[in-house]
Amino acid sequence: MAINRDSAPIYLGGVPEEEILIFDGPDISWEMEWKEFTAAIREGREPLGSGRDGLEANRMIAAVYLSAKENRPVKLTEITGDRVTE
Repeated sequence: MAINRDSAPIYLGGVPEEEILIFDGPDISWEMEWKEFTAAIREGREPLGSGRDGLEANRMIAAVYLSAKENRPVKLTEITGDRVTE
């Protein structure tokens, strides 16, 4: 199979390495997160994983998708609230 160099993605810094991690144990992360969330409510404080953290994670994901779409590096400062939901 021939590769069309005009349509092949260009990776700045080379092709990324891929690693697959398999975790065979039980997933207790949601249980721990729920305990932390309810403790924060009881203690009148912000939880360790706040809404702001979720927004920033989604901004990073939006930047990754935009970077792949436009085949260029994307700064998080380019991603505004309306781009997170695109």
